[in-house]
Amino acid sequence: DFEEKEIIYGKPMMINLEKVGKKRFIIMAKRSGTAPDTNSLDFSLHTVEMLKKIRGNKLDIIPEDDYTCSGAYDMVTVFLADSSLDALMYLDLLRSVSNNYFSRFDLSEVMYTTRKCMVPTPEIRSFVDYISELSVYSEQYKHP
Repeated sequence: DFEEKEIIYGKPMMINLEKVGKKRFIIMAKRSGTAPDTNSLDFSLHTVEMLKKIRGNKLDIIPEDDYTCSGAYDMVTVFLADSSLDALMYLDLLRSVSNNYFSRFDLSEVMYTTRKCMVPTPEIRSFVDYISELSVYSEQYKHP
């Protein structure tokens, strides 16, 4: 009934990153105040043309999510890549096609995903181990 009423849509599939050897990254961008060139803005979103540009640059990027936000950042994009270098190359591509529409970009690697689309991920055990190790490290090297 929810699907018919369009309250819910899509059937997301989760990718087990360990199985495919990918890492998840997030790019956050702040608008510059420059009026957007609608052609370049349309292009920079994950349109067929942008996906062709990604392939043309030999980037093995898998776009996952894009958000328009309010607050510290105006745009957030989540994607999968093989390495930090590929993520940086993708960031450079986004910079080049945005025509100064964004004044700032920040890139972060997602260390662990504990839940995606309300589904707990297989990474939860690794996350618990990571947090435990981080706590031990923090206690050992706590500054007075």
